[in-house]
Amino acid sequence: MAKWKRTSWGEQQIRLENGKRYKVKKQLNEYDEHDGSWQVWECVNNEWEWIDNFSPMWFAKENVMEWNK
Repeated sequence: MAKWKRTSWGEQQIRLENGKRYKVKKQLNEYDEHDGSWQVWECVNNEWEWIDNFSPMWFAKENVMEWNK
């Protein structure tokens, strides 16, 4: 089972068994404050593409895992 790994402040990544890579990242407002939501990104052709925002973090991670069942 793949595990989420912290890659930097406010960011975690996972590489799934099917080879897909995702990251969740804190959504910051214009004052660089975390507003409680998390951005979900997918790595496509070595480029990160934003998918959507979710809140809280566990829900963002749960969605990533659900998409890949």
